[in-house]
Amino acid sequence: MQIKCEQDDSETKKQTPLPPRNLVVHFTNERSVFGIVYPALAEETRVSDIINEDDQFLVLYQNSQKLIINRHHVIYVNAN
Repeated sequence: MQIKCEQDDSETKKQTPLPPRNLVVHFTNERSVFGIVYPALAEETRVSDIINEDDQFLVLYQNSQKLIINRHHVIYVNAN
């Protein structure tokens, strides 16, 4: 479902001038995780834009730690 990485969000913060967005991701096993995502394009700053990307994995940061989430295990996502 998710992998915690050693990488933090310091490089990502430098690469995008766009503010991060809060998310709560709900999984098929009834668990959930809270974190933030960084939009890559100004035209795609809505959380729905980020969630509807074609990639199999979603990158989420929780307390600056990078999480890689498999979209196949996600039931739904809430934006806060």
